[in-house]
Amino acid sequence: MDDQLRRRFENPEAEFRPLQIIHGFDSLGADAEAIGHGLEAVAAAGCGGVVANVGWPGYLRDEARWRTFLIGADQARQRDLSFWIYDEEGYPSGAAGGLVLEGHPELEARGLTCVSTQVAPGETAQVELPAGAEGWVCAVALFAGEGAIAERAVLRVAGQEPMAWRAPQASRPWTLYCFASRVMYQGTHATTNVFAKRRYVNLLDPEVGRRFVELTHEQYRRRMSAQDLRHVAAAFTDEPSLIVAYHDNPETPRPAAAPWFRDLPRAFAERAGYALEPHLPELFFDVGTDFETVRCDFYRVVSALVADNFLGPIQEWCHENGVASSGHLLCEERLSWHVWFEGDLFRCLRRMDWPGIDILSSIPEDLLAGDGFLTPKFVSSAAHIGLRRIVMSETSDHVQRSRGGAASLEQMAGTAGLQFALGVNLITSYYQWRGYGDQAPTWAHGSRPAPRNAYQAYCDYVGRLATLLRGGRHVCPAALYYPVRAMQARFTPSTRPYYDANAHGPEVAALDALVRDLARGLLQRQVDFDFVDDQALAEAQVREGSLRIADEAYRLLVLPEPRIMECDALATVVRFARSGGAVISVGCLPTRAARSADAEEFARLEKDLRAAGIEAMSLDKALRVSATKARPEALLEPRCPHVLALHRVRQDGLHVYFFTNTSPQACAVKVRLRAAGEGWLCWPRTGAIEPCALGQALPLNLQPYEAAFIVARPDSATRSAA
Repeated sequence: MDDQLRRRFENPEAEFRPLQIIHGFDSLGADAEAIGHGLEAVAAAGCGGVVANVGWPGYLRDEARWRTFLIGADQARQRDLSFWIYDEEGYPSGAAGGLVLEGHPELEARGLTCVSTQVAPGETAQVELPAGAEGWVCAVALFAGEGAIAERAVLRVAGQEPMAWRAPQASRPWTLYCFASRVMYQGTHATTNVFAKRRYVNLLDPEVGRRFVELTHEQYRRRMSAQDLRHVAAAFTDEPSLIVAYHDNPETPRPAAAPWFRDLPRAFAERAGYALEPHLPELFFDVGTDFETVRCDFYRVVSALVADNFLGPIQEWCHENGVASSGHLLCEERLSWHVWFEGDLFRCLRRMDWPGIDILSSIPEDLLAGDGFLTPKFVSSAAHIGLRRIVMSETSDHVQRSRGGAASLEQMAGTAGLQFALGVNLITSYYQWRGYGDQAPTWAHGSRPAPRNAYQAYCDYVGRLATLLRGGRHVCPAALYYPVRAMQARFTPSTRPYYDANAHGPEVAALDALVRDLARGLLQRQVDFDFVDDQALAEAQVREGSLRIADEAYRLLVLPEPRIMECDALATVVRFARSGGAVISVGCLPTRAARSADAEEFARLEKDLRAAGIEAMSLDKALRVSATKARPEALLEPRCPHVLALHRVRQDGLHVYFFTNTSPQACAVKVRLRAAGEGWLCWPRTGAIEPCALGQALPLNLQPYEAAFIVARPDSATRSAA
């Protein structure tokens, strides 16, 4: 390590330190002098910048609030503090504090609900409009033959009057499915978030994205000076979603709803190539033989509309103004939530320059034991395969504070360590930066320079992590398939609250659990991986037994329950297997194309995959085989499931190996790397750097929640037998 990197590690530069989310500059003062002093206090606390917005009340309307914001933006630039714009009055983003819907009630979020009834041949059904619905959309009558739909009729209905339909003569009853549009508000994220109850917009509607950018981002552009706007690093979008999931558990019945907007049938026909209305029953019920591919098509179109109509205009504005688009979506922890809240997480993240997450709990062992650890892994994977430089995390101890407690400094640092091991490299902090007194923590004694208090020690710690882990290239042996098509095929709307693991039935819960347990099992064996979706697989190159996606080269591909895949993705899997790449399929092999038109080609590829010797195996066996096939970069003796490992190659050629203890207990291991020669042992708690010898077992004693780096020269990181 050269002297410059040593100095930057000991005392991280501002660009690597956390950004403090402060929202309005009003919290710092009312004039330039007071706000300037407030920003200096933020910097003295160890932060590298702020995330802020025009204040509230009077958001986007109050000229006095705008004057305060403009003063704050200018003061941040003068002090060379990194500056991000937060794009909403609280959250979720998209409403512009209610202005988007002002005078435009047609832009409010809608859901499609379904009422079904059996009708005997020759009988007439009378169906009342469901309570709370605003009007009929259409109805579909199905007559089932032997195992298939023999006849299907679409009934054009509208308005709010009861629907009447006489069933034709047939050998058995018909089923009538009646669909109505409903404004989605009560019981959704719009009413249960902790900021404010506020009616929410329809992300599928292109007019929403246009109005949101015009009312929010364009105001910042018009009002800010050119030099202050150039200083803005990113725009932060917070938790937009489809608002068709319920967040509470009331006693009164309510209808399950699928995402909807008035022009969705036309958009679906253009993108999927067939009419949506005749197939609406398949979204709610397992009817016919093609319900799985219909659902895949539906949520493929829905996610594309969210990406193109809402996230797209934000990203385009950012690019036009030299700003990165960032922020995070809602509920990134579970695969089923990706379908419920945005259709397909990876499709949406492709419209963010610096994709992000939020972590609301700061108990590392709980994050790893539950599904919280998946959040950074999903989003950093999307960043790696999309060549995104920054992965942001909005981090806090909200869960602990809502219960009357707070995270300790050690837990905060451990949470940062876990996130950085899983691909995060920038923290936007919601921790209470003013509440840590003047006493430096014991574990930071010996730091250079000495931190004034616990929060500054935390910021130093995060800054050291980012100094060594941001930039360069991620190195990992394994790719883990992102089985969103299989999840979409199983997914039906639900009346249960989103946090109910069984909201969509046992098959959905089982796939969520498999993805979680497989990902955790790999990480606890120090087998790092990226999730890769169908698009990334379809675009991947296969060379010399490795799967090449962006800057990544994977030796191992693991497929969790890949029953339904895109045909182009499966073609890459077959090529990879034939080239000598290791392919492990967990639970089953691919058996069905996500698009009906690809069925014949998919069947041929399925045979080719079997001919390549690929067989389905259990979760336990898959984990054992993966640890052998992946040949992890770091081997721990003894194996410690609490330690996560990460390998990156910096732009200067240094190989950085990162280890973090996610447990409240100390962990003593010996590390064997596939590297030899000289190296350095770097301690982010204090900034201390020690020489070490590689190519042999290196003792590593990690205190509770502690992390350490082993850094190797480019010429020292030549592969050797571990």
